[in-house]
Amino acid sequence: MGHQWASRWYGKLFRFVVSWTLVVLRKVEDRLWGVLTFLIFKQVATCSPANAIEPWAAIFVGILGAVACQLQIILFENYLFIDDPLNASAVHLAAGAVGMLYAAFMAHPDYAGEEFTGIFYGGEAKFLGYQLYGMFVYSAWTLTTSGVMFFTLNSLGWFRV
Repeated sequence: MGHQWASRWYGKLFRFVVSWTLVVLRKVEDRLWGVLTFLIFKQVATCSPANAIEPWAAIFVGILGAVACQLQIILFENYLFIDDPLNASAVHLAAGAVGMLYAAFMAHPDYAGEEFTGIFYGGEAKFLGYQLYGMFVYSAWTLTTSGVMFFTLNSLGWFRV
C-alpha cells in the first residue's frame, strides 16, 4: 500500500514541475489554468500503473504523462483546431494512454505478479497486447456512449456546439 501512495505522489509532483515548465515555455497566457489542468485531474498517468510500479518509476510516468498532455493540447489547438477549453481529452486520453502503456513496460513482478510483469523486468509482450486491447475497449466504449449522448442531445435540439 505504501508504494502505491508514493507512486502517485511522486508522479504528481514531477508532472506538476514538468507541466509548469512546459506551460511557461509555450507562453500560455493563463499559466495558472494550464498548471491547474493537470492538478485538477490529479494523477491520470500514474493511476493505471500505481499498484504495479516502483515509486521511483512514477517520476518518469508523471513526466511522460505531462509531455503527452502538452503535445495533445498543442495538436488540438494549433493543428486540428479542436476546442477543448478544459483540456479534459488531453488529460484523459494522452496521459491515460501513457499510464496504460507504461504499466506494460515497468510493472514490477513483486507488485504485479509474474503474469503481469513489465517488459523491462523480463515480462512478455503479451502484457503489452493486453494493455493495447484495454485501450481499444475503453476508447470504443467512450466513443459509443459519447456518440449516443451527442446524437440524443442533437435530436432534442439541446446540443449547442
